[in-house]
Amino acid sequence: MSFKLIRSSKNLRNSLWSTLEFILTPLVFFLSIPIFLDCLGPEDYGIWMFVNSVIIVMQAFNLGLSFSTYKHVSTSIANGNEDQIRRTLNTNLTLTILIFLLALITTVILSLFVQHYNWFLDDLSKKNLLVTGLLCGGFTLLAKLIEQILLNVFRAYERFRDVTVISVVLKILIVSGNLLLVYFTRDLEYVFYFTAAGSLLGVFLLYGYLKKLLPSYSYEFSYDIEHVKFEVGYSIVVWMQTVAIIIVYQGDRILVSYVFGVTVLSYYAIVSTLFNHIHMVLGAMTSWLFPQIVKSINDRQIVNEMYAEYRNISLFLSVLALASFSLVSELVFTLWLGEEVFIQLKEILRWYMIFELFFVSTLIPNNFLNASGNERYNLRLVFIYTGLNLIGILIGAIFFSSIQAMLIGLVISTIIGMYILHREVNDIFGLKAIGAVSLIGLFVPSLLGAGVAFFDSLELKLVMFFACLLSLYLVHVRLGRTNFRLLLQ
Repeated sequence: MSFKLIRSSKNLRNSLWSTLEFILTPLVFFLSIPIFLDCLGPEDYGIWMFVNSVIIVMQAFNLGLSFSTYKHVSTSIANGNEDQIRRTLNTNLTLTILIFLLALITTVILSLFVQHYNWFLDDLSKKNLLVTGLLCGGFTLLAKLIEQILLNVFRAYERFRDVTVISVVLKILIVSGNLLLVYFTRDLEYVFYFTAAGSLLGVFLLYGYLKKLLPSYSYEFSYDIEHVKFEVGYSIVVWMQTVAIIIVYQGDRILVSYVFGVTVLSYYAIVSTLFNHIHMVLGAMTSWLFPQIVKSINDRQIVNEMYAEYRNISLFLSVLALASFSLVSELVFTLWLGEEVFIQLKEILRWYMIFELFFVSTLIPNNFLNASGNERYNLRLVFIYTGLNLIGILIGAIFFSSIQAMLIGLVISTIIGMYILHREVNDIFGLKAIGAVSLIGLFVPSLLGAGVAFFDSLELKLVMFFACLLSLYLVHVRLGRTNFRLLLQ
């Protein structure tokens, strides 16, 4: 394999830039966590994480417009239809502004419950701080929703390098400002104000850069009912998928804060946020496939062949990365956050790692189903595995009153859900001949990787790690005959 081939590979370049975006952006935030914890303390840090969780959950209001933008701009580029690109942007940005107003009303209502009924609070003296955070969070939400739409325009043009540079620079500026404020003032209120203002400023800068890509474009308020139907007609299904995912995998933090308090949330949120970003990083390795699938949608055979290959590539790389991280995670977390903090989150880390080893199985199916016109079928599958996860989480949290039990319920329900997901998706993409035994074999590397996370003994960890490597070779290289050179095309 020549270096020249690697340099000339469009797929590999897109994969590297897309992955780099989802590595560097959260890395800046995670490097700041020890300073935040030290300057704010677990309780204020828990409030900071709670407000961020509310912002993420409220993104469920977005009607899936970022996905609609990605697909319709990708299709318009292939067809050379710049008028449709302008209609898509005007319609989706207008809808986003209206959604923001609804979200702001919701935030005000939630703030009133905090003010009058002391929701989510361990210390009543923090009431005004939490209310301030929620109100500022509404404006941060507006910036995030618009940012998602604009960045997906660049992704549709396959300008992944631009997306990475923009995302990382904006994140560095906001996090750096927050760190300075926390270090010198130790006042979380200033952080809330700065984050909202900085995020909105970032949107204006991003819009200015968009004008360089599309010089003839200028935003106009547009609420043409036919255009709205066109955008929401596709995005509504993907939006419902997003709602289910946000409720289960972000709403769990609100459940933790309500049942166990914001101090416990501060430790839980560190791990859950980390793995949310790890999931996005692993998905980014093949996220650039979306516009390629959209452009090949009329050739079913090509899409079917792509599915099996990229599913195997994604699982091979993802499980390998997670098993390797699990092997060194104790050392990394101890050096990063200190031994005392690591003890507080050790069990959370263990079970979240096991969960993610199986949950990465959703990445390629979701991508292919949504891009290939099977988004309604994907919605049904998302409802199945998120529904199972929600049941598992609630049983552990409510009936056993334990974070560990909650995560064990999440793991068990995920294993069941992933088997159902892949059994169904195999039929869609022409893999009906794969039997139950072969399908279970697809998850053997994840199971062995889970052993690396589960055992404390270094000897057992090493045994499970090398067994995981062997299973990856057998399942995805020898038996799967996966063509990894596809990444170099």
